Amino acid sequence: MAESYTLRQLAEAEILNSCRFRGVSRTPEWMPRISEFYGIVITMNWDEHLPPHFHAKYAEFLASITIRSRDMSEGRIPPRQLALVRRWARLHEQELLVNWERARQRLPLNPIKPLV
Repeated sequence: MAESYTLRQLAEAEILNSCRFRGVSRTPEWMPRISEFYGIVITMNWDEHLPPHFHAKYAEFLASITIRSRDMSEGRIPPRQLALVRRWARLHEQELLVNWERARQRLPLNPIKPLV
């Protein structure tokens, strides 16, 4: 019997597989959550590939966002939510870069204030 996957599962798998995780579960529940606002969950992973980026999850959508340029490098997220994520990332760029370095060293990540 063929397995059935939801769009959400397929989107998560696409992003997670593109991030080349090694030796860890590929389910998004393990990703350190660093912020949440307006239904958008922001996560960052350990042992990630360059360039520095984070993940934004909204409903069934999942996207990778480059920290410095705030471009969406992988996945999809609705335009309104992408604009919110980009505004939040602009306000917290230095904190995101600090967390990126902490993640590369496998240190606990710092929570970042949500967009209000």
